[in-house]
This record gives sequence, C-alpha cells and structure tokens, in this order.
Amino acid sequence: MAQIGSESLSRVESMTQPESPEEPVTPEDSQHARLLDELLSAIQAGDRAKRDELLRLDPRLHELVGCLEALDDFIPLRVAPEFQPTLVAVSSQTPSSAGPQPVPQARFGKYELLKELGRGGMGVVYKAWQPDLKRHVALKMILASECASAEQISRFQAEARAAARLRHRNIVGIFEVGEELGRHFFAMDFVEGQSLAAVIARQRPSAEITARWMESIAMAVEHLHSLGIIHRDLKPSNILIDPQGEPMVTDFGLAKMFDSDSGATGTGAILGTPSYMSPEQASGRNALVGVQSDVYSLGAMLYEMLAGRPPFREENPMSTLIQVLEGEPAQLRTLDASIPRELELICLKCLEKDPARRYATAGELAADLHRYLRGEPVEAQSRGMVQWLRRWGRRQPGLACRLAVLI
Repeated sequence: MAQIGSESLSRVESMTQPESPEEPVTPEDSQHARLLDELLSAIQAGDRAKRDELLRLDPRLHELVGCLEALDDFIPLRVAPEFQPTLVAVSSQTPSSAGPQPVPQARFGKYELLKELGRGGMGVVYKAWQPDLKRHVALKMILASECASAEQISRFQAEARAAARLRHRNIVGIFEVGEELGRHFFAMDFVEGQSLAAVIARQRPSAEITARWMESIAMAVEHLHSLGIIHRDLKPSNILIDPQGEPMVTDFGLAKMFDSDSGATGTGAILGTPSYMSPEQASGRNALVGVQSDVYSLGAMLYEMLAGRPPFREENPMSTLIQVLEGEPAQLRTLDASIPRELELICLKCLEKDPARRYATAGELAADLHRYLRGEPVEAQSRGMVQWLRRWGRRQPGLACRLAVLI
C-alpha cells in the first residue's frame, strides 16, 4: 500500500538536505538539525513520548514523519522472522484431536501465536490458536502499536470495522476487534492455502479457472459495494485460494466507506498498490475513487492471471504510476495468442482510463465472465477506430507525434 502526498516528498527533501555552502547556517537551522537527529533516534528506539515532544517543539518535523510513514507503506508483504512481539511466553498443550501439537508459544490475550505469516508497512499477521474454541485463527496487529500515529490507528480500526460487516463465502471474515497490551488487533478466519500471487508465480491458471475465480472475486467485491465499502487495494496478494480452490478476498487496510470518510485520506494522497490502482487513485484524486476504481483493479488482476504480469510494472513505483496515468497496456493476445479474445475484451474494458467506459459495477463484470463461461456472447466489445487510435497513440507516443506532424 502506498500513501504519499503530492508535495510531501519534495518538502521533506528540502528539510533534510544540507544547506548550500554559500548560505550561512543560522542558529535556527542548527536547532532544527539537532531536533531532526533526535526525532529519528526516538522513532528507531520506539520512544513515542519523545517523538511527540519533539513534534511539539518543531512542527516542521511532521512532514518528515508523514513521509517516513508513506515510504514505509511501499514495503511489500514479507516474512520477517526477526520481529519478536513483546509478549508473555507460555507452554500450550492442545488436545490431539485438534491436529498437530503446537510447540511452546507466545501468548497474546486468549490467543497463542504459532508463527508469523507476513507483514507490510503497518501491520503483521500471525497464525494463532484459540484454545477456548479449539480453532486456528489469523491475528493481525499494528507493528509497534506504542509508536503508531493516530492516523495509522484510525486506518487499522477502519479496516476492522469494514471487514467485520461482511458475510460472504468469498470474503475472509473478522470475528473480534480489540486491544491487548497496548496493541490494536483483530482476529479473522484462518485460510489454509496460498495467495493468488503465489499461484500465478508458480504457473498461470487456465483461462477457464481464471474466469471462474474472477467471477467469484467480482461477486465478493459486489457484496462489498452493496454495503457501501470500496476495497481500494485489490491485488493478487490480497486474494487467498483455499484448499477447495475457492478465492477469498482479504486485507481491507485501505477500505473506504461511501457514507463515511475518516479524513485519513486527504486530497493528493496516493492510496493503493501502483500496478493495480486505477488512474484516479494514481493521480491522488480521491474524491473520484469509487466502485469503478475497484473494477479497474479487478481488471489488472485478470490481466496478470492471463499474461503472468500486471498491465504496468516499471523499475520503481513512481514510473509505474506514470504508466498507469499515461500509458496503455500491451494487447494480451500479442503476449499470448492462446488467450481467448472474449477475456481480452473483458479485461480491457475494466482497464479503461475513463471510469465511465468501464463496467458500471463489479456485478456487471461478474455477469460478463459468467457469459464467457457459458459460451455466450460477452457484452464487452471491440473499440471503435477513434478509441483504437487513442490507445495506440498512448502506446507509441513518439511515432504518433511524428505521424501527426506529417498529417
């Protein structure tokens, strides 16, 4: 996930770069540099009280903290065994009927942590055992809660509230939200399986399986939308494939309610994962982010399932964002001629730059995928000549400019 204000990076860069040799260093500059060093030390040490004190002394440091949190959100989900929670160690004995015996564990409230499943810039997810109900759960908590900002806590709680409202066979359910030992957490269903990203990395699913999975995912997203929730971070790593081969939507860390915005997402803030976010998200126009933004992300996932890579993935996040805004994805059938034409049309309709040209709802996308699976004509149609030329011009800007001059 990423959250970057459109001017934050440049402002923070000017704060942290040394002064030019021609400009005298003032006492104020020296004081600011000293406070900056102390702030970074406090953040690294996890000293929330010192951090807050320094922010009160020099309000300009808020920009640096905001930038650090934004850059932190670009960290992909990864296994990080070096993180050890500050918890009470206990030895757990579980009845043999519950399956494999857990080894000595760390206790977190009524849960016993078994192993870390992964983490991102803000949160960490554990596989845990709930002894009273004799079941495995997935436990998500904020990293270093004692140093979490009010905005991070607000986003975390918004995720829990959003997910707790959902009851759908293709959505991972949440059944407890709380705080323990100063750490905000929520407990959700544990899905024994692997992510869609891992499946694609191993081998692209067939066209039929791709269409079936995407139909189920789109119907789950339609359920979100019917309850007034936009996911805003749909991507293969946020889809789990259970042992029965059913896809499950998870991770509502950027979910937005239609009727209530916490204010954590300001104008100009970029929220999402670059390769899968819609152009309106990539440009920070958050007031325009809605149902059809999730439809775009579904199209980006469909593209990757068919082609083995997302429509846009450059060397760095900023270059990817520029391509999302200005570029055009390669035609799927030029990458693999065996991809069904109907699925290519469905995918490209989702990936239209203009939200009005996409499917109006995730349900409409699911319906078109269902038509494909039944062998019926799909509603997605080939573009007219004007649209084709516009897209070709985005893919070949240099050649298009030269032809325009000749004409």
